[in-house]
Amino acid sequence: MAKLAELRTSRGMTQHQVARLLGTSQSRVSVIESTPIDRLLIGTIQRYLRAVGADMSVYVLIGDQTFPVHVGDEQDGWPDAARHRAAEVQA
Repeated sequence: MAKLAELRTSRGMTQHQVARLLGTSQSRVSVIESTPIDRLLIGTIQRYLRAVGADMSVYVLIGDQTFPVHVGDEQDGWPDAARHRAAEVQA
């Protein structure tokens, strides 16, 4: 069983319950759970984890130093802000 599915079942949740929380279908949850985690988008993983009551942290390793990374999503406006900054730089 894939790690995300293991987490979901350990929390006593069904795919239908997770789908309802994500606003998607049970079949989409099945696809997410069967996809290798390194092939999923960070935002997909983050939303899934929130739905099952978990959280995530992302870090960048440069040499022997580790730096935390903010993982934004549509709710906090981060992608829009990043797009605006990118547009300003290109202008």
